[in-house]
Amino acid sequence: MTEFPSSASHEIPVQMPGGELEVDDAAVEAEIRRAIGQVGTQVESADVEMGTGEQEVAHLEQSEGSDVMTPEERNALPALRQRVRAIGPRTAQVIKELTSGSRTESSSVIIPPPLKREVVDVPPPIPVIEIPPSPMSLEISTLERNEQEIRGGLQRLERDVKIITALEQLESGELNQVEGQTVEAAERKDLRNRLAATLEGRAWYKQFTRLQSGDLLCCTMTPSSLDRFGMKSLNDDLVWRSQADDHIDARKLICRESFARVGIEIDEIEQGYKDGYFRIPKAALDASDASNVMERIESAMKEINTRVREDLKQRMVATRKNVEHGHRADLLDAAVSHIDDYRITLGSSVVGAAPGTGNYTHVEDAILNSQKASQMARTAEGGAFTQSYSPELIPGVLDRIVELRKRLDGEEVFDAEGRSVPVFIPNVDGSELNLDLVRDVRKRAFVPDGDYEDMLGLIEEYIGAINILDPGKKPFTHQEIAGEAPIGVTGRMLSDQIALTERLAKLLRSTDEITDKDRRVIREEITREGHDLSVTSRIEFSRQALAMPEATYLTLDILDVGPRQLAQFDQALVDVDRADPDDRMACFHVASSVAGDEMTQTLRAFRATVNETYQRRYREVHGNAEAPIPAMAAGGDEATIVVDESMASPEFILALQRETQARVTKNVIGVASRETENETEARKRMHIEALKRSEEATEIAKALEKHERRIREDLRDLSPAMGGPIESRLTELRLTQWTEEGHRPTFAVVETADGTYQLLRTHEEKGTESLDANEILDEIQGLQEELDQQIKVSCRLLLENEHVQQSNLNWKNVRYALRYLNTNHLQVTHPAFKAFLRTLRD
Repeated sequence: MTEFPSSASHEIPVQMPGGELEVDDAAVEAEIRRAIGQVGTQVESADVEMGTGEQEVAHLEQSEGSDVMTPEERNALPALRQRVRAIGPRTAQVIKELTSGSRTESSSVIIPPPLKREVVDVPPPIPVIEIPPSPMSLEISTLERNEQEIRGGLQRLERDVKIITALEQLESGELNQVEGQTVEAAERKDLRNRLAATLEGRAWYKQFTRLQSGDLLCCTMTPSSLDRFGMKSLNDDLVWRSQADDHIDARKLICRESFARVGIEIDEIEQGYKDGYFRIPKAALDASDASNVMERIESAMKEINTRVREDLKQRMVATRKNVEHGHRADLLDAAVSHIDDYRITLGSSVVGAAPGTGNYTHVEDAILNSQKASQMARTAEGGAFTQSYSPELIPGVLDRIVELRKRLDGEEVFDAEGRSVPVFIPNVDGSELNLDLVRDVRKRAFVPDGDYEDMLGLIEEYIGAINILDPGKKPFTHQEIAGEAPIGVTGRMLSDQIALTERLAKLLRSTDEITDKDRRVIREEITREGHDLSVTSRIEFSRQALAMPEATYLTLDILDVGPRQLAQFDQALVDVDRADPDDRMACFHVASSVAGDEMTQTLRAFRATVNETYQRRYREVHGNAEAPIPAMAAGGDEATIVVDESMASPEFILALQRETQARVTKNVIGVASRETENETEARKRMHIEALKRSEEATEIAKALEKHERRIREDLRDLSPAMGGPIESRLTELRLTQWTEEGHRPTFAVVETADGTYQLLRTHEEKGTESLDANEILDEIQGLQEELDQQIKVSCRLLLENEHVQQSNLNWKNVRYALRYLNTNHLQVTHPAFKAFLRTLRD
């Protein structure tokens, strides 16, 4: 059984004499020793049972009202409870040994070896068939990782709290008087400057206001998500999020220092966790001593890469010292040995002439072109770090995309378990990318059969190539940037939004008194997202969450935003290829300008639906026709709203899930959990912990969906008679609704008060049901194992048939032959099947 919460890797055990597995639990043991020492009491051995450790904590909590525990020890219990949840099923044994005195410093936890799948017993001369097991379980998070991520979250939250404090003082009028030389005046001026910087920090705002015609825009990009050094790999597999955040900060500083040494003026516009934007003013380009600008930039990029590689290498080496063995250790070793492959690339593009007042498409083109050049630099010959954008480069890119698509269309790739997966799926216009395959490839979760590694490389190349249309962080549509339409539901033109931001920032940076009206406008601008007024800003989300005495967090995660956007890029580039050759570049420019607009509108509609569903529920609870918008933190394909517990009924949660067609998870911070000596700091930590646990709950939902997709795929390898019972039991779980347009979840995952996870769903006859999520996961994993065995039996029967023995089938194409039989409803003796077998000869 897979235990939750879980979202990270633990070290894989090594085989020990006697068939047992020894797990290195040094960190776990040290944490439990510290926790028990902090609580200051012992658990009676008779009360300790093998389990998750929740019973042990419950026993400790029984002492809360007695004189055994001091107030400090009592206050430590919530933190111990969180550690117990993170440690998982090994907690109880460790606690039992520690408290009974039977565990020494060098003790190890011994757990039985995992069950191994049996190979198919086929008598000679028929070969033995073993279908490799599918490791579908999520791995247990370690205390180290949880604590790192919570610390990083707290650091980010502190920045929000400073802005919240500044807003409160702005509303009270304390920030009006900033003149004078007193310490108080300087502090007030600093807070006003913070508010101004927050307004100016909106997405793309700096580019729209600072980039002028003739400037050179440089865009730096870190390795893509398909690379071993992509940000997801750093966060999830290598150094984890806290160290990855520190590495990003170090990288930003290195870029600033290296660019400062090139001898020409370079202004930093923005640096994010994946990319950065730097401006070289036209005057600097025109200066006589700047004739070799790109050579200087290339030199700076070489220095940047050398220093960033060394920084990342040191972090990975330090991390590796604490990882003794296992999959993560292998990943770290491989990453360290390939550190010279890490590349930050830079693309540059000159800003063209402004097309007219209120039209910012010249800036849009410069941003998109510098991004394209940076992406092309990744595959440029000779290992250069920079690439200047030129329209002459694009035809070669488009030709390679067409070549790759023709090569892959109609192909199937085998994974390491013998499953065949089509790269493209037929549609009315020809074919489209297989989203299931794209999803796994993007997450580096597709493990190919050895003979198909080259094909996987082509698939990865194709995904990277069509990403030439990726607009990056583009919160506005092309029409809005061109001044042809107002921004979303705001009713404002982009030029009006920019002018308003400039005026308010200038007012805050001055010493002028701020009127009541402007204070209200400033507050609205900081507490809402400028590109979507149906969403609160992260600052407002944090403010409301910290103020709620009992906060419920509902996280919504839209399915397949990344794969769906790649599919849109694929179809757009197919249309470009079908255009008249003379119009090819013009069509590509249009496709590039509007790329991502459909997803921008989809995400806006998603957030608006969350808003509307919340307001309906608010009116039900409060009878208030003027319902507010929810406190929402939205980013990419996710949104989290925080509500009072009275709002979070099961019906409301399922309504959110139904209306948005997204995954929905819930967890709660209760009043009792917050009653500590320093309530403010406790709320901050538990706020971050709640957000962290929402990620863990989402992982449960993803695991269930992944199992269902895999089972439905594998059922194609069985006849209806053999697979029918399994399919019926899968359908009875009612996890997902399958339609011609795809699938969507029909359940929500809810964290209960005791830290376990429940699966919430609607039953036609029973109404709303709440079921143990781990039990459902166990059940669907059992279906997968049963299905694997059924496929083995079918493989054996197929091999034993006299008509098949002569085909020399190997373990891969046995399953392929099964699928051919079942999808075409044929018999083994059918002539078409015999002809098909001849194509599978070794």
